[in-house]
Amino acid sequence: PDWRDNAPAVARAWKYFAAGYRCFPANIAFAWYGPLHHSIVWPLYLFPVDRPIPPSWLLRSFPEVGGDRIGECLVYQHTLSEGLDLCRKMSRLWQKGLDIFRDLLPAYPDDPARIADIGLAEAIGLQMKSACNLLEFYLLRETMFFHQEDHLERLRAIVQDEIGNSKLMREFCAKDSRLGYHSEAEGYLFFPEKLSARIELLEKLLKEDFPEFRLDAPWINAYTGIAPVGKQAVCRYGTPAAAMEKTGDSGIAWNSYYDAEKLFLIFRGIVGKAFTVELEPCRLWPPFRIDFDASGQPLLDDLVFRETPQLDYLYCPDEITVGIPLEIFAGYRREGFPIRINVWSENHAWVERQPWPNRLLHRDFNPACAGWLIFE
Repeated sequence: PDWRDNAPAVARAWKYFAAGYRCFPANIAFAWYGPLHHSIVWPLYLFPVDRPIPPSWLLRSFPEVGGDRIGECLVYQHTLSEGLDLCRKMSRLWQKGLDIFRDLLPAYPDDPARIADIGLAEAIGLQMKSACNLLEFYLLRETMFFHQEDHLERLRAIVQDEIGNSKLMREFCAKDSRLGYHSEAEGYLFFPEKLSARIELLEKLLKEDFPEFRLDAPWINAYTGIAPVGKQAVCRYGTPAAAMEKTGDSGIAWNSYYDAEKLFLIFRGIVGKAFTVELEPCRLWPPFRIDFDASGQPLLDDLVFRETPQLDYLYCPDEITVGIPLEIFAGYRREGFPIRINVWSENHAWVERQPWPNRLLHRDFNPACAGWLIFE
């Protein structure tokens, strides 16, 4: 009754839409923090800033503007390339349905409801394109840093494309006031003024940051850990170092070693003390975290994994050894590069903590408060 003689064509379009949505990365972090909601107003960063991703369901909370910690919307359930592949499939299938919708537009010159339906499908398709651009941008940026591959031209093209996408979405918003509204947040995630601000930021990025970027800049080796800055601990192969790393004045000390299959962490001075270990195996990803209570019992933060990792725990008097399978970080940890770590208790830490405000799923982790674990 809504589409009349064109109902069969619309049904075909909806089958494409449905097939596209089946490719949505089925991941709780992608649903809560994913770029499909409002990447159309996120800045892009050529130089790393290690800033968090905003929640989609809250407004006027920390943070309000999208950062570059892209792993927060994927956690350890999808790699960045997997997330991009799925979003590209979703976008391609949506565009096939959208092509059918566009052909129908001349048939409804005086039907605002049908025009709005087609316009809404256009806006959703634009959000999918923007999400793909954002994921590709950070995939290429990180590859450029870690493998010294020059992707500047493609990154520049993505920024230019996003300027066009934000301009087009601004036009759509002017025609349809529903766009950008999030019912759970009870407000707008994007709107014309915010889209205009994003356009200005992207234009500034092209004008100022791209000309300044140098692939041989020393800060890149500091970022990747090739030339780490800050606290460092060596992780030997096969046997731990004799010296222990001290966690402030807490009396808790730790060291580590690894073999072909596992990373082993050893903690001493832990009797009657609660403490936490955080491992960031991949830049821009949330940490792998284990909380130990005062009796030495562990609580593993496993919601970020596809399946709960199976860890080994060995308890001796005043000592705990944890064996972490390295395979749980497959696709995230980069071979040949160190990872980041911190060990802390309530008022003491290996690297002094300045926790961020708590966020659902990501808690209070601040990536600036971590040292380097260097695999010897």
